[in-house]
Amino acid sequence: MDDEIEVHTVMSGSEIGNEALVLGTGTLGCYVQKKGSDNLYFISCWHVIKDNINWDLAPVNKNIISGPDKKILGTIEEGFLSHDDHIGIDIGIGKFIDKANALGNAEFVITKQHRKVTSLIPCSIRM
Repeated sequence: MDDEIEVHTVMSGSEIGNEALVLGTGTLGCYVQKKGSDNLYFISCWHVIKDNINWDLAPVNKNIISGPDKKILGTIEEGFLSHDDHIGIDIGIGKFIDKANALGNAEFVITKQHRKVTSLIPCSIRM
């Protein structure tokens, strides 16, 4: 295995959504950081952070909001929603616009919740 990866998780998830609010809101899943990058990212579902229901087109409004004041939390980086009936993939990745605010925000109960990942267990999907 490579260097240890540090993974942080949100205890119960914070409510987030696209600024357009076409698809409503959903849950912030977890924080991630790319190796070699100072940026802080978050994972949610594509149907939560996308600004429209045309899944094959890029989003127009990339702002992700959170909280009752609808403050801009970050922007969309990538996303995917599968159309396969057997394997469901629904993932959206956003980048925090202010890393310091994200880590210090009391809405995101995250500063003490973490675990070290030291190895991965391979698994197979049977169909």
